Amino acid sequence: MKKGTWAVRMGILLATISLGLLFFWLIGFATHDIRTIQGPDFQKVLKRSWGSESQERLDSVSAEIAELNREIRARSEEQTLKASGAKNMEATLEQLNRQMSLAQSDEERQRINQTLREFLDFQKEYQALLGVINNLTLKRQVLERERDEAIKEMQVRSEEARKEWAKEDARHRVWLAVLELALLLPLLALAVVALFRAKGSLPFRLWLALACAVLVRLFFTLHEYLPTRWFKYVAVIAIIVVVLRLLVYLVALATRPRPARLLLQYRQAYEKYLCPICEYPVRVGPLKFLYWTRKSAGKVLVGMQKRPFQGLSEPYNCPDCGESLFETCAECGHIRHSLMEHCEHCGARKKMNFTE
Repeated sequence: MKKGTWAVRMGILLATISLGLLFFWLIGFATHDIRTIQGPDFQKVLKRSWGSESQERLDSVSAEIAELNREIRARSEEQTLKASGAKNMEATLEQLNRQMSLAQSDEERQRINQTLREFLDFQKEYQALLGVINNLTLKRQVLERERDEAIKEMQVRSEEARKEWAKEDARHRVWLAVLELALLLPLLALAVVALFRAKGSLPFRLWLALACAVLVRLFFTLHEYLPTRWFKYVAVIAIIVVVLRLLVYLVALATRPRPARLLLQYRQAYEKYLCPICEYPVRVGPLKFLYWTRKSAGKVLVGMQKRPFQGLSEPYNCPDCGESLFETCAECGHIRHSLMEHCEHCGARKKMNFTE
């Protein structure tokens, strides 16, 4: 299988990642549009729960209390002025009383009596204002109790409205989740089915990018709408499924490797002068008295990996597992690798048997 140069492979990888990001953003635009669908308005639910009569009643009582407060302030200011005038009048009367014993004329006595009548009138007006303020205060207290009862009732209704809004909002979120899943799940199913059908072909990378983008976006959707208590179970179970699938895949590669993977394993073992089956050193020619492993092959076999096997004039079997490693080519008669498809001398291809 032709894989291209390192630059080409890196370009394909980067293009696949870029395509996945573009798919992720594109799907994100759609999910964002879904989430912009307006949910229930709390203020509308609150007004519906309160009712127009309760609100009007509270507004009316509040307006009356405000009007009473203004009137009480005005009466209190007038009362303060009357009290100030009464004090001045009282001081004048005290002065006149001291002079009354010295007064001889009727005119002076009349002026004193006039001042006394005015003082008494001030006192009556002051008392009348005090009674008016007391009546207004009592009326305000009655209205404040009525307002407090209305506020308590509206608080109870507000709590009921909050619960009702929470239920409607929960139903709205479920609806949004259904819409997003209705978009993502079919896309994921389409991408997975197409991914398996396009395996090894050119569109494989496209469907792989789409599947990865949809999976990540699905993760964000579940995190957004599922409660945290349930999301952690879903996330862990999904990770367990992925890890188990990867484990099964790796075990299958180890126990029942595919032909291409098996040929790669054979080629790497031959390059290190090791038996592809048991990794016992292939001691032929100048390597007959050396020993190495896969890890030490780089140090022991310095400069040997690129040289052809020397000293092989006849077939060779592994002395450890007995596997035939070199045999006579049926086409040209030279010694060739038993576990490779083509003869290095004539290029003849033999049918490989990869079954146990």
